[in-house]
Amino acid sequence: MALSEKEKLIRKCQENLILKEVVNLLHKLENKEILLFGSITESKKTNDIDVLIIGESVKDKIKDFEKKFGLKIHMIDLDSLEKVSKSLKSEIIKKHLIIQGTESVIKWMLEN
Repeated sequence: MALSEKEKLIRKCQENLILKEVVNLLHKLENKEILLFGSITESKKTNDIDVLIIGESVKDKIKDFEKKFGLKIHMIDLDSLEKVSKSLKSEIIKKHLIIQGTESVIKWMLEN
């Protein structure tokens, strides 16, 4: 499962250069789990990007990226995956790209 998630991320980055830039930025962060969800996972054109980051807040590191690319990044910073609401988890399961923490995110998605 982890391999198919990583292949999906690579394929989407090849199709969407903005997504590739976002992923490169997020890979530089030292957070445990990072994932994208919502419209960026399916569409090449989007005005905003939804990001879930588990661990340290990185909002200050994102502001320059937003200005450079003219995109709004909606960031949700939480201490653990267990703090994600059921409704958000449901949305994430439907449309997601895992940037970091593939194994733990998949395990979390499979939990009830």
